[in-house]
Amino acid sequence: MKKKKNRWPFLILFASILINQKVYSLNAFELSLLGIGAGFLGIQYFDSSLDQENSYKQKISVIKKFDSYKQKSIQSVNFYDLPIQQQLLIINEFDKY
Repeated sequence: MKKKKNRWPFLILFASILINQKVYSLNAFELSLLGIGAGFLGIQYFDSSLDQENSYKQKISVIKKFDSYKQKSIQSVNFYDLPIQQQLLIINEFDKY
């Protein structure tokens, strides 16, 4: 199902351009920047390929999932049964995260 696009912003922009009575001279460079900028804004406004969730939130969710899988736990009974060198190695690994 195709979403109907709203044309009101372009109509308002077009009407505001027509209502403006003052005219300033623009060189070719300024006109090209206006044309490129208007096209770029129009493309971004009507771009429906993007989700509501931005890439920053997606990156944070990936990092949180990664950290949750990296979490390690060991029971204290098993920990105290290990030799001291292995206990120190485990503590060192836990301190890294």
